[in-house]
Amino acid sequence: MFQLRNLITLSACALATASLLTACGGGSSGTPALTAQATLTASATSTSLATSATTTLSYSGGSGTGAVTYAVASGSCTVSGTTLTAASSAGTCTVTATKAADSTYSAKASSAITITVTSAPAVLNFSTGFAAGSLTIEAGKFGGYSGSNLDVWNCGAPAGCGFGSDLNPTFTAANSRFYYYYSVPAVTSGQYTGIYVQAPGVTLLSTTADTAGVSVTNQTTIGFTLGANAEFFNNANHNVAVMLTLGKHYMVGNPSAACNIKLLKVMTLSAQADTAYTAALSSFTVTQDCGTGITTPAAAFAVSPISQVDFQANSGLSALTQGGLTTGANSTVVDATWGGFPTTLAVKGGITFQ
Repeated sequence: MFQLRNLITLSACALATASLLTACGGGSSGTPALTAQATLTASATSTSLATSATTTLSYSGGSGTGAVTYAVASGSCTVSGTTLTAASSAGTCTVTATKAADSTYSAKASSAITITVTSAPAVLNFSTGFAAGSLTIEAGKFGGYSGSNLDVWNCGAPAGCGFGSDLNPTFTAANSRFYYYYSVPAVTSGQYTGIYVQAPGVTLLSTTADTAGVSVTNQTTIGFTLGANAEFFNNANHNVAVMLTLGKHYMVGNPSAACNIKLLKVMTLSAQADTAYTAALSSFTVTQDCGTGITTPAAAFAVSPISQVDFQANSGLSALTQGGLTTGANSTVVDATWGGFPTTLAVKGGITFQ
């Protein structure tokens, strides 16, 4: 009887001890609580996108080894991996990053970042192709010019020059083409070869009044297709100039003379064959300000339309330098059939601003 009472007493004590341990958090085999992660921040390479453009998402902060995923919180953008694609219409969307939990840290979400989507700039057709009468399809004049110290800076003996074309409607607008060549019999101290294309309806740059042209507003690039002859492309320097002449008329100097603002971009041909190029308008340099004090392309376009686009190959005394590049013309590679040092430029299809 004594043993039974002792056994009952010991059992009661055991139960009380177990209950006390459980109430105090001891004696349990449950999973420990996870620790909160450090602040997680989402970011994007660009938070201002044109419609349907893309940007790369990234993050900083967080803790642990959990994977990071991105999700659109609002708006019509889409996300695949770390790439966000803007909606097809203007507006905004927001996106968040989430870092998953691991064995130590609980899941963590970032605050949303906002992506602003703007409509892509309208495409402005400066010209769409070449037609009869030395006019573009839009009735702007086009042609070529050349010269060197050998012919007193205007094509003539002993140098030679000429042109050729594939014109619309025999050829489609995109396949229409104009080329101009200049060949010198000996190395020159300076030479130039150029093609000019004027804005719709423009056949002459006025020396007494403003000339019409294409007005750039939110467009950021110029696009064109340019080719060259093998001799010029194989010359050590096959850099060419792209020149923009604006239409607003100024009178400067003493005695006063007509002046138009000009901008310059020097670029390197990447191929001899007709090749499409795009150049940022912001990469041009104002080379003639007509006394206005204008120093940036944006400021220039704000006061005047673009009336003429030129493409030039210049060397020696005629060379142009911009952006660390200097233009060239062929003075080293002889034409195996006709002799001389020929330089040819060709423009195919249209010129656009976008």
